[in-house]
Amino acid sequence: GLSPYELMVSESQERMTFSVEKNKIDDFLNLAKKRNVEASVVGEFTSNGVLEVFYDKKQVASLDLHFLHESLAPMRLQAHFNSSHNKASWHDKIEVKKEIPKSNNQILLDLLSSANIRSHEHLVRRYDHEVKAATIVKPFTGEKKYRHSSPNDGGVVWLAPHGGSADNAVAITCGINPKVSKFDTYAMAEYAIDEAVRNAVSVGANPEEMVLVDNYCWPDPISSEKNLDGSHKLAQLVRASKAISDLSISYGMPFVSGKDSMKNDFLGNNEKNEKIKISVPPTLLITAMGRVPTTKAICTSEVKSDDSLVYLLGDGLENYSSAFELETLYSNYKVSFPLPSLDASLQLDLYKKLHCLMKMQIIESAHDASDGGLLVALAEKSMATSFGIECHFNLRDDDEIAAFFNEGPGRVIVTIRKENAEQFEKMLKGLPYKLLGKTTDSKQLVVFNKNSRVLELSNHEALNAYKINVGVSI
Repeated sequence: GLSPYELMVSESQERMTFSVEKNKIDDFLNLAKKRNVEASVVGEFTSNGVLEVFYDKKQVASLDLHFLHESLAPMRLQAHFNSSHNKASWHDKIEVKKEIPKSNNQILLDLLSSANIRSHEHLVRRYDHEVKAATIVKPFTGEKKYRHSSPNDGGVVWLAPHGGSADNAVAITCGINPKVSKFDTYAMAEYAIDEAVRNAVSVGANPEEMVLVDNYCWPDPISSEKNLDGSHKLAQLVRASKAISDLSISYGMPFVSGKDSMKNDFLGNNEKNEKIKISVPPTLLITAMGRVPTTKAICTSEVKSDDSLVYLLGDGLENYSSAFELETLYSNYKVSFPLPSLDASLQLDLYKKLHCLMKMQIIESAHDASDGGLLVALAEKSMATSFGIECHFNLRDDDEIAAFFNEGPGRVIVTIRKENAEQFEKMLKGLPYKLLGKTTDSKQLVVFNKNSRVLELSNHEALNAYKINVGVSI
């Protein structure tokens, strides 16, 4: 039912074009049929410099290729970055926020039940994450009696049912951090890429065999009478694009595909019939896909046993006030500069060593520390298990918030058996890591600072807070 011009310009998804030699077209079509992919021959190349379109053997278009490629002059746009403009309409808070509690227990419970961190199982379960029953690492993990309720860092698909070898898999993970756009979209993009990569490494992917995909979701970056800050949004776009270029090259991970949506603004009236404009925060979703060279390297996030050692890999970042989720929740907490930076070379070395340790089966569990920071990640590791975690710090009192809840990039929490500690630390020599404590059989997260107990939260409390939006009590 489509007209000829609709057939030519429609933007339906999941299509690509191939140039195939005529004597190989049958082989190509047979291969497509074998893989259950619809393929059609739609035309051929000529040497006349004209795009000719026929419909029912009647010519319906004849366009000179020079006209198609050269007639529309490229846009010349002005971008101007001004950090004072970063507070946009999307940052205005709808809810009246409370003051930050003095209790670390209450802060952690607030974070676990917050919109960005709490379980989204009620959404995840609506979609099929099984691919020919070959999904080895699923969205959630933990013990069966706790309904596998802890979040994993990504999915791992076994390749044998898809034509691969038996001891071969692929990890698919994501990273996103639009809260950072308020401060700097370069850092936002950098954090998103590193989170996607870190998640993939945490489930067993080799960082030397990894590719990336970008998905831009942006407010209108073109200046106009209705979009007076377009040059600033364009500058934010430039900074984000520079970040993905820089980190992609530093990590040696090419972007193999991507998508952009550049007009994410609402223009309308509020309940008082006043004209309003609401723009999304500049957002970049990064997907990482990496080969898991052996299923023995596959790791999940939850604690596996008691009396194992708990390590933090990456910079501890105690000196940064970068708890973005706390700023979202509380009126008297503000993220401040400088934001935590990322040493790409050091970070890649750390990921490579972590992957080697996984292939050696020294890593029992691995989980990235991201939204909500260190204590959220520790709670997620233990809350759907029969085990607990005990950690010891030696911090100044005014450094506790930064150490426990900051969301800087590049950190992974792992557990290992005690007998592997010497080999583990030898492998990581020269790289940032810290022994936090050990796993226990107590079914609670306990944190000491300078020998004083500053947090004690049961798995039951943590899990119920995390699943508050699911409507299931454990």
